Amino acid sequence: MACYPLLRNRKDAMILQPKQSGNTESHVRENNELYLTSEGQDRYRLHADHAHTMRDYLAYEVHCPQCSALMTASDGPLNHLDLGQYVCKSCRNLKGGK
Repeated sequence: MACYPLLRNRKDAMILQPKQSGNTESHVRENNELYLTSEGQDRYRLHADHAHTMRDYLAYEVHCPQCSALMTASDGPLNHLDLGQYVCKSCRNLKGGK
């Protein structure tokens, strides 16, 4: 499973940009406040190092690790640390998906 640490934008901390990482999920989890994991084609799960409510994490603008487009929330949280699932509609459209 690919992991992507998220960097906050300097001008707007609610904008999250993923960066590539060759590290394990446990290493990424220990060293980053927020990160994404891949969950299949064009889908990613947002994870946090401290508890978030749905209101907290829906305020973020999460960008795609593949194309940098803004992603859309597509499913709810698993718990307070494993947050919402996001889908990249841009990548999905390029691949002919729905």
